[in-house]
Amino acid sequence: PEGIAWDEKRQRFLLGSVHQRRVVSVSADGQISEFLPLGQGGLLSVFGMQIDAASDSLWLATSGLRESGDIDAAWLGRAGIMRFNLETGERQAAHWLPDDEREHVLGDLQLLPDGKVLTTDSVSGEVLRLDPASGAFEVLLPSGTMVSPQGLVLDETGQSAWVADYRGGIFRLSLADGVLKKVAEGGTSHHGIDGLYRSGDWLVAIQNGLRPNRVVALQLDNTGLAVERFEVLAAALPEFNEPTLGVVVADRFHFIANSHWPEFDREGALPDGLTGPIVLSVQLPGSK
Repeated sequence: PEGIAWDEKRQRFLLGSVHQRRVVSVSADGQISEFLPLGQGGLLSVFGMQIDAASDSLWLATSGLRESGDIDAAWLGRAGIMRFNLETGERQAAHWLPDDEREHVLGDLQLLPDGKVLTTDSVSGEVLRLDPASGAFEVLLPSGTMVSPQGLVLDETGQSAWVADYRGGIFRLSLADGVLKKVAEGGTSHHGIDGLYRSGDWLVAIQNGLRPNRVVALQLDNTGLAVERFEVLAAALPEFNEPTLGVVVADRFHFIANSHWPEFDREGALPDGLTGPIVLSVQLPGSK
């Protein structure tokens, strides 16, 4: 498991799989059903997901890796953004990065107020904006600006986004001109962040690049460029096997606790006997 989204209309979570290239539905009472079966509509490994309630659709980032089960070798290194109808599972759109003989992994995405989609390429180091109307990807941050951009989330104005560089920490990106500014750490490390989310003036970060792995909440000052205080929401839990992505639902944060990334061998295979997906939930600061 890697990505997770909350379907408010149907009161269910959607969980995306890297290895099985599918998305399952988990109801509020724990009932599991298939939503997108293996390879549905050309689906590769499933990474970040976000629901657009207005159009009743699921957007997801998908990429071809050696860890992607039963993948055609021609799709290794390819990546794109797909959209599916939440009621039927029908593919509504698929926008692929050009086949430029470079490896790409689109790890997360963020829907923008103007209908475009912001996404991060953790391998090329680019931050891109997709125009679904034309299918064109615009490079906002070129390769080399960040080492490995991962999670991203909009500010309340929709004009800027915070982006987590796995090695460099958190940055605020202006969507109008691509200007990038570093967020001051405020006494705690910002390295090794995978998923990044917002709840009011707090950022919530999943840090699987730190030992021990943890989930931390970072309260920003009124400039959005410095952390005033922080709270560790979860750390070193026995359920952890490289937590990855999550979703904010009301006053709680739900996240994938056990992606099993460390269990893949060099050929991209997994051993038998692994536990199924574990989703943990923690209270968000300011709502206790």
